[in-house]
Amino acid sequence: MRRRVPWRRLGLAALVLVLLVALGLWSQRKSIAAGYHLLHANVLAGSARFEPALEACGRALALRPDFRAALELRARCALELGRLEDGLADCERLLALAPEVRGARFLRGWTLVQLERHEEAARELEAVLAAEPGHLEALRWRAHSLACLGRQAEALECLEEVMAQGSEDAWVHYATGRALKELGRVSEALPSLARAVELAPEDGEYLLLLAHAQYDHGDNDAAGATYERVLALDPRSGSALWGRANVLTVRGELARALESYEQALQVLPDDPLLRVQRAEALARLAR
Repeated sequence: MRRRVPWRRLGLAALVLVLLVALGLWSQRKSIAAGYHLLHANVLAGSARFEPALEACGRALALRPDFRAALELRARCALELGRLEDGLADCERLLALAPEVRGARFLRGWTLVQLERHEEAARELEAVLAAEPGHLEALRWRAHSLACLGRQAEALECLEEVMAQGSEDAWVHYATGRALKELGRVSEALPSLARAVELAPEDGEYLLLLAHAQYDHGDNDAAGATYERVLALDPRSGSALWGRANVLTVRGELARALESYEQALQVLPDDPLLRVQRAEALARLAR
């Protein structure tokens, strides 16, 4: 017996096929449009027009919510605009889609540093370094977070890796010197701090730490000269005025030391140790 062709089934199958093709074409059209928006966003970001670039990324993601490149670019634009929480959220969306994207993991770690969420930042940047040993920026920012957490020995390990790659970055030398000083290795800290000052001679923070290290090392003449350099940049630096007063006290120049303590107290009126040292200088001068 001859079987009849199931025309209804064939008609339904044809309809489903047509719908699938139409959906495929529509999806392809959306992908092309999303790609165009991303291209436009890249051009805008390359011209430092981050706000319109952010909006163009948004249009791309409205068409393709899983568009990784658009998510990463939108995160970078948000960070350039100082919108740290928005940038962090996009980094996390991207990592949820593709955990292997190293750039997004580093970007998340960097953003956590800026948000001062240092425990999380140190862990995230450690993951970056596990995947890509020697990543200079990950080493630098992990060192920063570890130092903020008081973990100076671990910070120093990161900084030594950076230095081993021949870095001549002033901050790296400064951070190395700071870690060594905090660890009580003042004589080792001095060359790093001196190099930081050579590379950035107008940076008052670098100069101030060098002066403190010189004073701790017992080199009062060098410390005095460096405190004066800080004060030339910022005459109201309370720490430099205080440091200069300590140097003058050691030299026995009590009248000048007392004057410097008084100036420091105008900037740091609530510091109890400064008040004690000023009182001691006054008592010695009265003898």
